[in-house]
Amino acid sequence: MARTITLRLDGDEITAQAFHQKVGAFLDMLRKVDQNVSEALDVPAVPSVKWVVESIRSGSPVVMTFRANPRTDKVPAVVGERIIATVAAGLTEIASPVPLHDLPPYFTFPILEDLNSVARPGRDGVTGITVSTPEQTIPLSVQTGANLDRFLRPVFQHTGSVEGVLQMVSVAGGRPRFSVRDRLSGRSIRCTVPRDRIPDVLRVFGRRVSVFGRVTTNERGDVLSIHMETVEAFPLDDELPSIREVAGKFDLTGGRSIDEHLENLRDGS
Repeated sequence: MARTITLRLDGDEITAQAFHQKVGAFLDMLRKVDQNVSEALDVPAVPSVKWVVESIRSGSPVVMTFRANPRTDKVPAVVGERIIATVAAGLTEIASPVPLHDLPPYFTFPILEDLNSVARPGRDGVTGITVSTPEQTIPLSVQTGANLDRFLRPVFQHTGSVEGVLQMVSVAGGRPRFSVRDRLSGRSIRCTVPRDRIPDVLRVFGRRVSVFGRVTTNERGDVLSIHMETVEAFPLDDELPSIREVAGKFDLTGGRSIDEHLENLRDGS
């Protein structure tokens, strides 16, 4: 199995900005796949590998080869090979002319967003992108973009809610946002919030919440984002009533003891 993976950028005048952006997104994609694979394998270090530049060739095309080195002595070398094999298999599915209906194993929406940053065309001098290992070559063709669009392109909007654990909060840039790890899919849903509602978000940071607002989905119905109108936290475990307290609110035996009630049920009275 391969321990190296190569990114090739074709183009006569690739801008420095394009080079920096695409290589950065490619490495982000590798790191996230590493994390998902390492967690599934129960590897001691997550992420488990560091990506070392094996070789680089400038000019046209620009070719960079990265080697997966174990981050610690406790990480078997085969883990890096498994990560690269996972990336290659996932990219092969996404670049296939067959429409993609399900995410490849260990690929998540954030990984697709990184890949979209790598593969999308632009006025940056990049005319073609190829990812390869010693065993296979995967051109990121037009079909790659079409398959990514099935998952990433906003299509529908409706009023609704998402439930999950409220995580990262950011006020950088023009629009404050946070993320909620969806309880059904395990995905992190991007949530935008009016600036004057940030205190409401901070009060329930780390809690399981229900976020209500304007929901945006892809053509499959997967939630991509929500613009928050309200956020409400679920009760903590120690705030929930005990079974005895709940049972005490209902008279299920008609005032009889449990033994008397069961005896009456057996007698059919």
